[in-house]
Amino acid sequence: FLPPQTPRVASQLPHLIPQTLLKSGIEAWNKYGKCANHLASGGFLSVYFFEPNRNNYIEIETALDLTKYLAEEDEIIVWYAVLVNLVTKDLVFDANSYDMYPLLKKYLLKRLASIWNVYSAIIRENSVALQDDYLALVALEKLFETACWLGLEDCLQLSRELFKNWTNQPENEIPSPIKSVILCYGIALGSEEEWDFLLNMYANKTKEEERIQLAYAMSCSRDPRILNRYMEYAITASPFAFNETNVIEVVAAAEVGRYIAKDFLVNNWQAVSERYGTQSLVTLMNIIGRTISTDLQITELQQFFGNMLEEHQRLTVHAKLQTIKNKNLENKRRSARMTAWLRRNA
Repeated sequence: FLPPQTPRVASQLPHLIPQTLLKSGIEAWNKYGKCANHLASGGFLSVYFFEPNRNNYIEIETALDLTKYLAEEDEIIVWYAVLVNLVTKDLVFDANSYDMYPLLKKYLLKRLASIWNVYSAIIRENSVALQDDYLALVALEKLFETACWLGLEDCLQLSRELFKNWTNQPENEIPSPIKSVILCYGIALGSEEEWDFLLNMYANKTKEEERIQLAYAMSCSRDPRILNRYMEYAITASPFAFNETNVIEVVAAAEVGRYIAKDFLVNNWQAVSERYGTQSLVTLMNIIGRTISTDLQITELQQFFGNMLEEHQRLTVHAKLQTIKNKNLENKRRSARMTAWLRRNA
């Protein structure tokens, strides 16, 4: 057993290792596959390579090279470290519009097959068996989320099964580590009937944590009409409805909702401002601005939000948008390098 601070201390060690040494070490491992396969398992890979990559301590290609040896990896915590650092929110937000997604899907699903088969069987047969395995519980959500995002049919089917069983008999609780993912895909793959079921569940819940979970799940709908209805309800219903969640922000951060929320703001920004405050408009600008990469897009977004914001907020908007643009350009460069690597290796 390792004390809680140990992983954090261990994760700092790679920062002291020169990039050239890391790269030369991996080149040697590539030459001697068995050694690489052994060292890439049991958490060595996750602690020493993927965590520092998140902060640009090593090249993304260097980290990706190590994933070649994970096809038989059965330690879910290793996969968690890989996925949480590789399949980031920025990548998920952008990848569907670029060349990377089909390449990443082909590459990762081949390597995820073994670990997915193990844990999907446990979920179907005896999810209680995991209740004392804290690390597995933490890692399972990311594994499930990534598999479904990559379109693994068994993951999508399992999501449908668990969601349907729960709606038919709510006492059949969805395993808590994957409940948020199941609710989201249940709504994304479902119709207005499933969405209304969640809305009714939300209205009858009293625990804030459960209400937040349901509010986020309802934003996963892929039906523009439902999402517009959701946002309309949020700004016209009682102030006590969705009091713990900013529905407009949640929808704007969703896969389909990001396109719907901007159009909704055109005609409803005053009501949104009254309901959630003008600071929420600044937050929405940051969310909607996740994809900007040119000065022209900055100007367009400034003009879009110009009449909505107070004067002191408008003065800081340009600098914030410039920061977002620079971050987006950095992410695009990283994505381009990942795509090039995947083309060579997928």
